[in-house]
Amino acid sequence: MNIIDYLNINNDFRNTDKYIQNIFYFFIPNKFIMDNTTITKNDIIKENNIQKRFIFKNLLSTKQFAELIGIRKIDSYYNNDNIIMNLYQSKEKDNLIDDYLYFFEYILYT
Repeated sequence: MNIIDYLNINNDFRNTDKYIQNIFYFFIPNKFIMDNTTITKNDIIKENNIQKRFIFKNLLSTKQFAELIGIRKIDSYYNNDNIIMNLYQSKEKDNLIDDYLYFFEYILYT
């Protein structure tokens, strides 16, 4: 299993073993792994490595990441099952891709 697979499977990294924490430490400061509330918008924006930004997103959760960088709703739609789907766009263009970031949200009731 590579690190990207691990990131996709696990959402809470503060409870992982020391080996994985040491791998993350190679990418980002340990303080962010142990306390994700210290991650700021400036930490994300100034990071020019997309893999490190991906780790920030997973440490925070997609919703926290999106709220931190600033988003606005640009479209809403109800599907055939009457489930609302929302499309969000970042308020500012991302400096790595020179375009806006987009987030899709839906609530699936079980």
